[in-house]
Amino acid sequence: MWCSHLGEISSLISFVDILGSTDPRFHQVQDVFINNFVEHGEVGASLCVLIDGHPVIDIAAGHVDSAHRQQWSLDTLVNSFSVGKGVLAIILADLVARNALDLDQEVTRIWPQLSATQDSFATVRDVAGHRIGLPAISSAIDSASLYDWQSICVALEHQSPWWEPGTQHGYHVNTFGFLVGEIINRVTSQDPTHLLEAFRDAITHNMYFGVPTKELHRVAELQWSPPQTSNTTPQEITSLDNE
Repeated sequence: MWCSHLGEISSLISFVDILGSTDPRFHQVQDVFINNFVEHGEVGASLCVLIDGHPVIDIAAGHVDSAHRQQWSLDTLVNSFSVGKGVLAIILADLVARNALDLDQEVTRIWPQLSATQDSFATVRDVAGHRIGLPAISSAIDSASLYDWQSICVALEHQSPWWEPGTQHGYHVNTFGFLVGEIINRVTSQDPTHLLEAFRDAITHNMYFGVPTKELHRVAELQWSPPQTSNTTPQEITSLDNE
């Protein structure tokens, strides 16, 4: 973490209404946290760090909405995007550690309906490493289907690979969770609901794949940054490249 004037931010804490507590050993971390509000226009954030199960930093500041009407709290929920891929990979790794799954096992032995793997020797390792060749589904999918596990899995089963599985890497932005998750489901003989319950029991009680209605009041408003614009024209860029 970097702060332009680390050590001076603490004097500005009066300008930031910060909740929670910080172990004195980690005040510099709190300074950097505050700096995001003082210098970079942070709207709202929280940070919790545990050492040996004990919190050494547990702070929050700012607001959950653009109108600055609701204060950010220590238990505010945020959209974590692709962090979910790493968490799902932890469950996969746990199965490997317990000898319930082999990363070099061929996917066809677990998920034989996945046509992309039937003419290859694609492995679970290829799926986990974004090398299975199924980063997208070429057919049109309605919005409702995106929330239907079985519909997406069937679509993936019929999808031709975008490249030969195992030969190239490509970030599986929207399909990774279904591919890894379905392998986990089949290995453990569980359905997606049980998978999510196992995930929450093993990892955290404060992260959801689909926030329950009763917890929606804790979710921070998602605010997209405006698109970056440039005053430099393509001709000017070409000119600079030629210099």
